[in-house]
Amino acid sequence: MAGATPFDDAQTINAAFVELALPLADNLETQISARYEDYGGDTGSSFDPKIAVRLEASDAWTLRGSASTTFRGPTLNQLGGRSTTLSFVGPTGTFKAVDTFGTEDLDPESATTANLGAIFTRDDFAMGKGSLTVSVDYWRFDFEDPIIKEDFNSLIALAFPGGTLDPSSPYASRFNLAGDGTSSSDIQRIKVNMINGPDIDTDGIDVAVMYETDAGPGTLTYTGQLTQTLSYDVGASELGSGFDALGTLNDNVAYLRPVVELKGKLGVKYERGDNTYNLVANYTGDYEDNPPNASAPNSGFGPRDIDDHITFDMHYNTSINNGNSAVWLSIYNLTDEDPPYARLDLNYDPYTHNPFGRMIKLGLRHSF
Repeated sequence: MAGATPFDDAQTINAAFVELALPLADNLETQISARYEDYGGDTGSSFDPKIAVRLEASDAWTLRGSASTTFRGPTLNQLGGRSTTLSFVGPTGTFKAVDTFGTEDLDPESATTANLGAIFTRDDFAMGKGSLTVSVDYWRFDFEDPIIKEDFNSLIALAFPGGTLDPSSPYASRFNLAGDGTSSSDIQRIKVNMINGPDIDTDGIDVAVMYETDAGPGTLTYTGQLTQTLSYDVGASELGSGFDALGTLNDNVAYLRPVVELKGKLGVKYERGDNTYNLVANYTGDYEDNPPNASAPNSGFGPRDIDDHITFDMHYNTSINNGNSAVWLSIYNLTDEDPPYARLDLNYDPYTHNPFGRMIKLGLRHSF
């Protein structure tokens, strides 16, 4: 837990929201909404509209799309105050104190979002034996002026070119140094500020499939979900050049998290009377750890794959006492898989993978 300096401040935010549903035709629905927010002071106000359209093009096909803008002002702890954490500083080979300070003149962050999708439904699929639903959606988010914490790796690269302090660097004063104070290995403490970071653009595709059919005395349902991130581009800023963050751990960039290109699930469920059996396979694609990028060089360590990861979950549920009670059993990570290795303190990526092995959960529910 980070240590923080107590401070007392207050903020008043005024907001109004309106939403209208406009059925333009029997097969065409439109939703229009808007939100107004006023943070006052330097942050100011914003008006953000949204439009969503749904068209039932035929009995089988439905088309949908939406576009909107969003707005988020800085919080009080981003505008002021101070907190301290310990972080591993590569040139020193150990953990050092990093002090984070709020910034009074932060601009709000905003985003433009859009999605376009289609849904296909057939109740008489496979010679009338089953029901099929398939949805495909393309999405895109363009973030402007995101509120982030300065990346101390970038500050080190700018203040210590070649590992030696440049006294003329505007970031030289951000470091407390030991010894003769000329080398990045002399760093004892680092000061970073909350700032408006580089623009971030990302897009991807979501796919969902469900097929349901009769199977003996019960019902069998197959499901699948897939998310593929197509791009994750970070723009240039005064701290460094732009770079592609897709498919990388991004551990050396303080304001990013791992961006895995491919994630998915496959499931099969069988329902018979009061009993339900469900098996789910979870998939996380491979990606690179400690990758090189222009804003945070990786000190000579080349990229290395973090393996893809597959786990299985099994669930059983039964209703008893005329439906007033239920008993369920769940086994997570059925095959007791370990998370793939990553070059981090914990030897795995805690933002993406679960370190727990096989877990068994037994539950009982009763309605009085």
